[in-house]
Amino acid sequence: MDPLPFQLSPENFTLVRKLIEGLIEAYRLNAENWVIARFRQIPSQPDPATMTALNRWMEAYLPETLAQEIALRLQGAGSNATGASIGDLSPGEIQRSGGQM
Repeated sequence: MDPLPFQLSPENFTLVRKLIEGLIEAYRLNAENWVIARFRQIPSQPDPATMTALNRWMEAYLPETLAQEIALRLQGAGSNATGASIGDLSPGEIQRSGGQM
């Protein structure tokens, strides 16, 4: 996979983790149980080791299209966030909104 289209940081760690959880709950991330279990083992606090673990998980298991959706959501998070999960939106809704919800 290409490098992620966004930079994971302590500031966006919690949002990225919640977006991935939303993708899993909405069955938009089609992965085997052990892949999901590995994600759930990553602690929710953004320290350097945890950020490295989440970054490696995303590089290995997050499809590029979903990584792009997360990048769009992160771009819109600062100015127009509603708290809606990316799993609640279709790709067309994300594209029409320019990633801003």
